[in-house]
Amino acid sequence: MEKPFEEQGVINSMPKRIDENIIESLRIESWRLLYPELNEVLKVSEQYSRLVFLVDHFHDLRHFDELELTDPENENLKQHIEKIRAEMQQSFQAVLDALVLWANMFPINEKNYLENEMERAFYKAFIDIQGNLYPESIVFEESTKISIDMEAISKWSERLRICTQHWGMFLLLLNEKIINSYQNETSK
Repeated sequence: MEKPFEEQGVINSMPKRIDENIIESLRIESWRLLYPELNEVLKVSEQYSRLVFLVDHFHDLRHFDELELTDPENENLKQHIEKIRAEMQQSFQAVLDALVLWANMFPINEKNYLENEMERAFYKAFIDIQGNLYPESIVFEESTKISIDMEAISKWSERLRICTQHWGMFLLLLNEKIINSYQNETSK
């Protein structure tokens, strides 16, 4: 017998694309037309998921250190590692850019923060993400390219796991803030 939901050890807080048939039958696509910023939230969410996957993949590549590789195999591995680094950099930068954009879109308002529990939850999630998104030690080479070793990637992988615990809640609250911002504009 399967475990009830309450007894499940892991809760997937990463958003996933909705099946096209469901989008059509529920006419969800209209939300994207009404609130175009939600498309950007989805794209950034995909980049964040990709970053987590790439960091874990990069971390798994450490097992190749234990193998005796030929020169061509070593060259292939080096090329693959550079490709993964470049893709990690791209995803990482997309997430950082979006967080800066959202921080500017929704600056903290002291009165709302003190009076509104959802507002406090939004900024708490935002701060928790910001505090765990970065690796502990990251070196930027020329043109802000990430240079990170296997020991640091292991720690970064753990920090991203913590960050992911807050990511899903942050996206829900961000979507609410976006929708509310449109409602506030139309009520003026």
